[in-house]
Amino acid sequence: MTLAPRWFRVIGLAAVLVAVGGLIPVVGWIGAVLALCSTVLAIVEAVKLPATEDFAVQRDLPPCMASGASYGVTVAVRSLRRDPVHLLIHEEPPRAMDNDWADAVLNLVPGGVGALTYSVSPRRRGDHSFGDVWIRVGTRIGLVQRILRYPVTGWVRVMPAAVAPGKLPIASYRARERGTGMRAQRWTGAGRQFESLRDYAPDDDFRSVDWKATARRGKLTTREYQMERSQVILLALDLGRTMVGSAAGAVKTDHAINAALSLAQVSAACDDHVGLLTFDAAVRQWLPPRKGRAQLRRLVGALYAADAAKVEADYRGAADHVLRQCRSRSLVVVFTDVWEAGASARLSEELRRIARRHLVLCVGLSDGEVMRQARADPSDRDAVYRQAVALQMLHDRGEAIRHLQARGITVVDSTAERISADLVSRYLEVKRRALL
Repeated sequence: MTLAPRWFRVIGLAAVLVAVGGLIPVVGWIGAVLALCSTVLAIVEAVKLPATEDFAVQRDLPPCMASGASYGVTVAVRSLRRDPVHLLIHEEPPRAMDNDWADAVLNLVPGGVGALTYSVSPRRRGDHSFGDVWIRVGTRIGLVQRILRYPVTGWVRVMPAAVAPGKLPIASYRARERGTGMRAQRWTGAGRQFESLRDYAPDDDFRSVDWKATARRGKLTTREYQMERSQVILLALDLGRTMVGSAAGAVKTDHAINAALSLAQVSAACDDHVGLLTFDAAVRQWLPPRKGRAQLRRLVGALYAADAAKVEADYRGAADHVLRQCRSRSLVVVFTDVWEAGASARLSEELRRIARRHLVLCVGLSDGEVMRQARADPSDRDAVYRQAVALQMLHDRGEAIRHLQARGITVVDSTAERISADLVSRYLEVKRRALL
């Protein structure tokens, strides 16, 4: 129980009257009586103040969210008292979530229920905790008040944006259609798996003619191929210091994870086996390549709370792990970000080792803000300095990319807004051209 601001105002007024009583005794007596009455009333009100058991508090929130999406959270309070009450509700959303909560007032009748709903939008992946709900309740006169605490702490799991409803790649929807009996999508093109026979067309490769079928049918017949299925895709995610920085309002790790999960969903739709390796100074997680929805759930569970650390990534250890665990030829997609020539040289050396057995795709995230600074028209000294730094960063990045490409490593370098789409397009190109 605490004294309310109204009691202090009344006591302040009584003190002024008592002070004036030195000149006018009657006024002093009025102040003394006012102070005594307010104190007695405060004691009487304190006895009538509601207790914790007079209310039931419940918070309703989804058990799982996706970063960047918006969700509604409801705080409901039920009164168990027999008289009306006036409440001020205080909520504690996680700091890692944007929200529009503001402390609000509820007026409850006996046995009544009041609810307050607000929106939250998670900024980061991982587990986040909602705090306690606090209620400040007073009496009708308002001389005293009590603050009640309700431990309704709730944990919510925030998944990467790539698995949010409505954000799955089109190939994943095709996979869903296959599960509901609709016709499966066939990825025809320059693959190596036989798909069907058809009549020869003038622009067909003469090497695709099926001579036995041509002899049987009496006219030229061409073999139609489809892209190979059940191939192995390994997602290797660098969680070292180069992935700690931010780009487009989020850390680079978030963009890399969204791109990795988008590729995993498309690969699963193409019936490929998908595996995962995360590493920094040592190997953090390893998921052997498998296919199916269960593997996608494992990937999401492994990546939803992954964060980069300010340590030097051990590219050699990661390469050794890949070569030791993946015996058959695979598409190894490495998510990293390298600026310095020294780190680029170490990375390219290890990727070249992997490329002797596997097809390697290195994915980097370019910073759109750096590119804008490099193209901006400087108006003062600070702008000139920022542009010079941006140009040097772009030059170093270009050198690092050229260093990788000179050793036969394919590089996908895109902005945060384009990284997922560009990566999926490159993967489909690899499938169409039968490069794996």
